[in-house]
Amino acid sequence: SEDPVLWAEAGKVAAWTAEYDKSIDFFTRGLELFPDNLNMRVNLALTYLWMARDDEAQEAFNAAFGSAEDDPEKLTELAWIEEVNGYPQYAQEVYEKSIGLFPEYLEFYLLLQSSYLSSGDSDAADEVGRRIESTFISSAQLQNKLEIYKKKLSLRDEVLDSYLDRLKEDPGNLELRQELSQTYFWNGLSGEAIEQIKYVIITHSYRAAGTWMRRNSELLVLLDSTASAAPFYSAYQAAAADAAKMINTASADLVKAKKAAESEEDKTALRNAEQTLADSIAAASQLAGLGDEMTEALNGWDELVKTVLETEKSENEAFNQAVSASGWQWDKSWQINELEEIMQEERELASYMLSRIFFSDRNYRSAASVLTPEPQAGEVVVETTETAENAEAQTAEGATAAGTETELDYSSLTIDRLYALYQAMLLGGDETGRRALYDKERQRLEAEYPHLAVVEERLSLLDNLQFDNAAGVYFEGIEVEAADVIKTLTDHGKEVSDEQKRLALILSQLTAVAEKELERANYYLEADTYLIRYELGNYYLEDGLNNKASEQFRRVVNVDPWNISAAYKLGIVEQRYGNWSEAMKYYKKVYYQDPNYENTVYYFNQLARTHADTTSAKFQLIVSPAEIALTGELDWKTEFNSFIGMGIDYNLDQQRLYRDLDGEQKGSFQVHMLEASVPFTLSTIGLSLTPEIGFYAESIFYKTDLFFFNGDPAGDLPADVVTIPEFLETISVYPIFGASLNWIWNSLTVNASWRNVIEPDTFYEERDIIRKNDIELNINTWFDFENDLLGPLTTRTYSRLQFMDDEAGNVKWQVLQDAMLGFNILSNPITRLSPSVTVNYEDATEAVGQGYYSPQKVLELKGGLRSSFIFPSADWSRAFEAVIRGAGGGYWSRLGEPEQVLSVKAEAGIEANWIKNSNHYYLNLGWLQTFNEDDTEEYWEISLSLGTSLKLPGLLTK
Repeated sequence: SEDPVLWAEAGKVAAWTAEYDKSIDFFTRGLELFPDNLNMRVNLALTYLWMARDDEAQEAFNAAFGSAEDDPEKLTELAWIEEVNGYPQYAQEVYEKSIGLFPEYLEFYLLLQSSYLSSGDSDAADEVGRRIESTFISSAQLQNKLEIYKKKLSLRDEVLDSYLDRLKEDPGNLELRQELSQTYFWNGLSGEAIEQIKYVIITHSYRAAGTWMRRNSELLVLLDSTASAAPFYSAYQAAAADAAKMINTASADLVKAKKAAESEEDKTALRNAEQTLADSIAAASQLAGLGDEMTEALNGWDELVKTVLETEKSENEAFNQAVSASGWQWDKSWQINELEEIMQEERELASYMLSRIFFSDRNYRSAASVLTPEPQAGEVVVETTETAENAEAQTAEGATAAGTETELDYSSLTIDRLYALYQAMLLGGDETGRRALYDKERQRLEAEYPHLAVVEERLSLLDNLQFDNAAGVYFEGIEVEAADVIKTLTDHGKEVSDEQKRLALILSQLTAVAEKELERANYYLEADTYLIRYELGNYYLEDGLNNKASEQFRRVVNVDPWNISAAYKLGIVEQRYGNWSEAMKYYKKVYYQDPNYENTVYYFNQLARTHADTTSAKFQLIVSPAEIALTGELDWKTEFNSFIGMGIDYNLDQQRLYRDLDGEQKGSFQVHMLEASVPFTLSTIGLSLTPEIGFYAESIFYKTDLFFFNGDPAGDLPADVVTIPEFLETISVYPIFGASLNWIWNSLTVNASWRNVIEPDTFYEERDIIRKNDIELNINTWFDFENDLLGPLTTRTYSRLQFMDDEAGNVKWQVLQDAMLGFNILSNPITRLSPSVTVNYEDATEAVGQGYYSPQKVLELKGGLRSSFIFPSADWSRAFEAVIRGAGGGYWSRLGEPEQVLSVKAEAGIEANWIKNSNHYYLNLGWLQTFNEDDTEEYWEISLSLGTSLKLPGLLTK
């Protein structure tokens, strides 16, 4: 096609569906026809960016700028395209570069300032304004242009002001407030947008708490009524005992008075004693009557609770069935944290639902605390406790310490919040606080909740019982009635414990029902607000507040697990945080709903390759003047999730000293090593801790004299055939312990490790096995350069301490520093020359002769050159690398001593690497030799190593 728009749209569609190779092909072929098309150039760069091929993305952005840098209009178009595609930071770079090219072009300054304002960066916008003042000479024409620009900005402010004016008239208009939030966001004022949308959500929460209370008004009345009986039962038993004692005392006094009256003409004392007994019986009868009334009320509440529980059972079954498909669960702790955070700004709105959640958790003190008004200046508030027994003592003590107590002002509380506070104090046993609140706000409370008058009357039943004012009538045989009353009181006293248990059960059942009702209310709240939360999540995401964005998207998928957009963005947020296992879970969830949704497949597969199970195998052969070493390694690693993984590592170390050298006799050994490791990773800070454990296993059959069957190289079998048990007895097993700590921060990598292992050389026969504590510290840096000539600069700082567990207590140590700088010579094939320099020093506290190598003041200084030639495929899915390397320098032993020896050390090698997707295959050949200044034997070494590292990802396909 000769229409550039078609080429651009085809490339965009391919990129949106994650078919990046096709997208690149469309853009590349389109640019061959239309090389000046900025739209295709920018979208080509964005495609590379989405593929995480940052270097090529930057090259494409640079190419787009290069094609427009001579024309201010093209530069303006380029920045506009980048801004429209959602990348204002790249547009701002274009404006800055354009100002550098055309400093006299005022439009670039104004566009840059507008871009910063749209991004919410007012400080940067103000700085651009100051640059305009310092760059341009003030004139009428300049002022006119700036005024026009300010008018454009003021139009935005006028729109925002109109919304704010309408909200002043109707602050509860949530739809209008949501529109204002969106307008803020579109104008780059994300902070203001977030505040408005949070207000919308918390208002919905406030209304939901009110709806819950009105819907459950009968339940709450019943809860208040039963709670008001608790203080009565707590005091009744003691009151009944006092009443019985009072009757017994009066009866005894009457007996005495009758006896005295037999010898006295004045019967006044007798009449007084008779009246006292009658009054005592009357007062005790009132108390017994109250007990009967309370028992009757308790029986009635039992019946009501049965009805409540039956209704709750059917409602809960219907609710569970309704949410079973989504698997919704009430995350109460998260909601409490959110409400407590919002309390700092919107106490009135947030405290209502928060108090009801605390109430449902039986945390009555916290429920009351969040609703209690903050004391005004000059007020002294006495803190009360949850128990009535010590409330008076604490109040008196507080008053003494603080001076005078001032009542709190509850007028700021709405009637619903006032009632919630009263109820929390009632069930929490805060008698002092409840009485103060009720006395001050009685009229408001009883007008809206008339049942509270009965509640308060029941709470004061025993307080209002006046024994002194009870009037009874004495009659002959009153002693029988006294006995009946005492029996009734005694029976009631015995029943109190059982009735208290019944009452506690009723209260527990009612509060459980209230909690389930509140759970359902919060489900409907989340169902009503999840789309608003999705909007808030987007605002947080745009503002770089990834953790807060994640919280909102989680609320969305909690109530709507099929919300594909929220699940996809949760994957993006988790990936940004390094929580790759959670990210993959959400990407897979999106994939099963829509395999072509945005970049789901690409992002999932990217993580799958990065965190795939890996297995590697390596074989190495080293030949030197006296020794042949053959090693093999096979390992497997997996990551269970973003925090924990596991690794299994098998090594075979087989060495043969084939001739006597420097006092060491020839011999051989073969050791098998098996280790397991469990890395624990905190990806947010780039830290991992890996404990390791394993063992060595070796058989004496591999020792030289037995290996050659009693010294017979012909290899004749021994006379006695070895059985399996006999063979197992020849195996020695030694433990391996260790741990490593790894930290990655930007271009810095730090690794520290400790291992308790065996010195390999001591496995030879006729040598004592020597263990050692091996401590290593490795610090690597990587510095990249933003130019085409210099490649990365890498450095390595390495140190090692080996504490030998031998009789001499030898300590070996090493310090090494090297650096390498790359120079990019050619781009096809990619050719890089990397000179390097290395300084290495080794020493030990003891000389040789311990059965292992012990360096004595060894210094190595060398320089090297590495030449790399890379031949990649077009999409970089495959690449072949050939490497030629060489190095040379001085090698000193016994440095500074009379026996000092200087050698020239030379190294050379070739490498071949083949990379296909995530798999790596390699072959290395190396040569090393020293040239000594004396007649001592020169050391040489030839090495061959080959191996592979394979990743086994589980990928998604379209």
